[in-house]
This record gives sequence, structure tokens and C-alpha cells, in this order.
Amino acid sequence: MNLATPVILVVDDNDINRMIISQIIQKIGFVPEEYDCGEASIERVEAGKRGEKQSVNLIIMDYLMPSMNGDVATSVIRSMELDVQPAIIGFTGANSDEKELLLNSGMDTVLFKPVSYETLEKTLHEYLPQYFFENSIKSTEVEKTMQILHDVTSEEETIHAVKESAFSFNEAQKLLFDTLSSSGLEMNIEEGLKLCLGKTDNFVKVLRSTLKSFEDFSSQMLNCDNSHEDYRRCVHSLKSLFNNIGALEIAGKFAMTEDYVKTNMQLPDFDTQEELIAILDAYSTLFRKAFVLYDNENEGIGNEDFTEISEEEFFDIKSEIVEGIVNFMIDDAMAAITRLKEYCNAGRKKVLKEAACLLDNFDYDGAKQKILEL
Repeated sequence: MNLATPVILVVDDNDINRMIISQIIQKIGFVPEEYDCGEASIERVEAGKRGEKQSVNLIIMDYLMPSMNGDVATSVIRSMELDVQPAIIGFTGANSDEKELLLNSGMDTVLFKPVSYETLEKTLHEYLPQYFFENSIKSTEVEKTMQILHDVTSEEETIHAVKESAFSFNEAQKLLFDTLSSSGLEMNIEEGLKLCLGKTDNFVKVLRSTLKSFEDFSSQMLNCDNSHEDYRRCVHSLKSLFNNIGALEIAGKFAMTEDYVKTNMQLPDFDTQEELIAILDAYSTLFRKAFVLYDNENEGIGNEDFTEISEEEFFDIKSEIVEGIVNFMIDDAMAAITRLKEYCNAGRKKVLKEAACLLDNFDYDGAKQKILEL
């Protein structure tokens, strides 16, 4: 067990929220463990207590989750006889009642969605011992890019800044973002890029996952069978999704509906239900159109001729990638992958692309295996 590295749990049933928070934590310099329910976080803490795994140092816990909410999971963890209790950071929408509930359950503090890099970094510094940060793998490229994004004021300037930064920005991504931002529907590409730390590939993943969530939740809302609690969970998740893409006015509509359902313990009136479904249909249609254009454009990217290099040079870059993965220097590994692509045929480029996707999803063993297969 590496006691110089903290064990941080990200507990949220929403895949997109987990991905964004985990990505920020990785850029701060740590590799979090992800769980999609309160029960799983309790089991992980118990495993640390039994000595089967390293003890948990900090938990970022969502409030509203299926089967067991974050406040209940926190109360269970606080009741355990542990050598050292983990810090527990609540994660919820901007609701003062929820914040009070979470603090009363034993959480140390509460963050509101969407959370910024700066806010989460400050919170981790407050609740983790300083020696963890002295051994972290924090990327200086993130600080550079965040400063670039902080200095710009418009969406057009943001896209230009990202293109000029260390992160890739291809024509397919530009087409995707232009299609979304010129639609007339509320959306803030700048805020979305900031939330993903300027990582355009990750922002595309967020957008694609958001499309699937729009379609899934639309179906669930139409089939709630008068269950106000199921309906509330849907609008709660959608509120977060719209916040993630900078559609704050739309997120506000879902927040108001959530408050109504919670207070009155019944579904909203028919007109409100129809309005929310119409919003989801409009965004789903736009996202589907944008991704058809993106996927068509992306098919033509990366098919250019490549320059041959010696097997020795190829092996050296391949070893550099593996070394970066093993030492959790993920930005260095990504940079080496990008460099190696210039010397690969289509088959090898596909493997490198798959490895990069695995790294983005924190599957380091899987990414290393892909590289070793080259």
C-alpha cells in the first residue's frame, strides 16, 4: 500500500459528474476511486477498517442517489469505530436545506454543483494532510491552460485559447461546438471547457454522455407512474446535467420543479411535465444532429500518410508511454501517444486512440496492456 498517496472516493450515481470530479482530482495530482452508490462507499470504508485495503482519507459524496442517499451513507460511516475518520465532502445542488441536512449527517463541508477546479483544490488542501500534496503528480499544463481560460472573456476567445494551448482541438470538435453554440438553445461552451479543464476530448465525452442521459431521463419521466420520488430523482439529475453544459436558465427550471415535487410530494401539473419533455426533446435533437456532423468529420481525421521510424525509436517512445502510465505521469504518457501517432499506420493509430480513451477513463492497467500489444 502506498501510504504517500491518499485514498479518495468519488461517490455519485451520475456517470458524468463522477467523470468530471475524478478528472479534476487527477489533475490536482491524485487518482480517485469511483463508486455509484452509498452502499459501495460503506463497503470500501469497511474494507479499509479490516485491513484488506488502504484506509480511506476523503470521500466526495453526492446527496441524492438510488437506494441510499449520501446523508444516510455518511451517518453509517460516522458510526463506525475507525482509527481515523475520513473527511466527507458533500456534493449537491445549490439548496440550503440540503446543505444543512448533509452537515447534520456528519459531513465536514458541502460543495455545490458544478464545482470548479479551484474550489475542489482548495477543499482538498483543507481536508488532506499537506504531505500528500508534496508527493502528488499535479500537472503544470493544467495550471497553464486554466490561466489561459481564466484570461479570456468570450466563447470565441475560449475556443481560440484552447486551440493555442497544450490540448488538441481538431476540426471535428470545432464543428461540434459551433453547431451546438449556434443553435439558439441555451448552452455555454466556455463554461463546459473550463469544467473539463480545457480537455476538449473529455468535453466531447461529457456532451455525448449528456445526449444519452437526455434520452434516458426523458423516457423515465414519461414512465414514472405517478411516483413523485422517481420523478424528483430524474429532474434532480437533469438539473446537474444542464449546469454542466452552462444552460443555467434551463437548470433553474428543473431545480424549481424538483423543489415543487419535494415540497408537495406529487408530480407537477401536466403543462410543466410537457414543457420539460419538450426541452429534453429539443436538446436531444440538437445533440444528435451535432454528433452526426462530428462523427462524419472525425472519420476523415488521422488517415494521412505517416513517416516510418526505426524499431528502436518506436520502442523508445512506446517505453516512454508505459513509464508515464506506471508512474502516474498521465500528461507525459498522453504527449508520447500523440507523438507516436505521427509514425503509425491506421491499425496502430487505432490502438493508440483506444489506449488514450482508457487513460481518460482512469483505466491505467488497460491502457498499459494496449500499449504493450503494439
